Amino acid sequence: MIANSPVLYYRFHGKEQLYASRYSKEQLQSFAASVNEEGAGNQAYVFFNNDINTSAIYNAKELQEIIGL
Repeated sequence: MIANSPVLYYRFHGKEQLYASRYSKEQLQSFAASVNEEGAGNQAYVFFNNDINTSAIYNAKELQEIIGL
């Protein structure tokens, strides 16, 4: 991560297959933990572009639950 702004931007396209694979809860928990450590106090925007089979919707909701939104 390059820290030159108080705003963090993340984009997920799918790990196993671009635009089609879902991230596991463990992967999302690991991501959330790293954002808390590296980007403490920053505003973060997270976009899921793994939208085939509605994976993006499920992953976004799972991440919201993990971070408490």
